[in-house]
Amino acid sequence: ELIPGRALMLNLPWGERGDLTFLAVYAPNEVGENARFWRELTKQWREKNLPKIDILLGDFNLVEDALDRKPPKADSTVAVEALQEFKATSLLIDGWQQTYPTRQFFTWTSGSSESRLDRIYMRKELLKFSTDWKIFPAPFLTDHDIVSCSILNPEQPHIGKGRWAIPPMVIENKEFITNVISKGTALQEALALPSNERKSLQTMYKGFKSDVIDLAKKYASKTASMLDK
Repeated sequence: ELIPGRALMLNLPWGERGDLTFLAVYAPNEVGENARFWRELTKQWREKNLPKIDILLGDFNLVEDALDRKPPKADSTVAVEALQEFKATSLLIDGWQQTYPTRQFFTWTSGSSESRLDRIYMRKELLKFSTDWKIFPAPFLTDHDIVSCSILNPEQPHIGKGRWAIPPMVIENKEFITNVISKGTALQEALALPSNERKSLQTMYKGFKSDVIDLAKKYASKTASMLDK
């Protein structure tokens, strides 16, 4: 906790790329205190040689762009410049703004006024791995909406649907088993023939396996339709 109740840094493992460094903030509402808050963080990063931030997120209690308020209104230059100086220490960009540069969304409402006070900043090289950017109501009591996104690990192996397997309910079907035994017996008899009178072993086994899978899918569909009735 760098500033009690205001700034919390944590590192989370991110595969072979090492850790991702997060800084969660709850910036003061008063303009002067807000500016001092960012200046204090900038000072700590420079004097303590802290790691560069990968993701900065939280309630900033100010906006950098007048269009992030409705009606549009620019915030204190002093506070905004203090935030921007701190962001520059890690070269952070506004993920939501980069993803939706022409769309207005807000995270806080007070009467007829709305503001995008809650944001997620990240390094530019991380942005291309971000997806599913959302703003949605919080499931707990608060006057702020939640901003979220997903960060994909490019080194994570692709996980597909996996190999199809015969469902247990089909394996327990006596009629299915009888048919499989019949096909297996036919395969054994065919394999007993001289090699010049039959197809190759690999081709015959491949055909047998395909027949069993097709048969299993047929019984699985049949059983499922019966259960639905």
